[in-house]
Amino acid sequence: MSHTIVEEWAGCLEDLTRRHYNDPVTVEVMGLDIGDQIEVQHAPLKGLSLDVKDRPQGAVSILVENLKGEHTERMIHAPVNVLLKKAANGADEVLAIESADGTTTLVKFEESWLDARARP
Repeated sequence: MSHTIVEEWAGCLEDLTRRHYNDPVTVEVMGLDIGDQIEVQHAPLKGLSLDVKDRPQGAVSILVENLKGEHTERMIHAPVNVLLKKAANGADEVLAIESADGTTTLVKFEESWLDARARP
């Protein structure tokens, strides 16, 4: 099951951050010109947010922590669609963020298959 997050992206991203703070995630970027590239694996999630203040088209920020304890940020400029896929048990599985340039960034919540309980 999946649904599109349209008008309340900022609130939904904040909710996902609360539910998955420090949970391991994999961040993958897909595009016709770059193929599929895994940017980070098994990294603790530190935050998902929407920035519209400095960017008229907005940007989604994905913040994770690397093995050295340093924060790494992935910015998706001009997002056009945000889709949240849930597992059959209701757990968050994948957040897909499509940008105007045609790339899609996936945030895979590893907790959804490691610990198959649904979170409120």
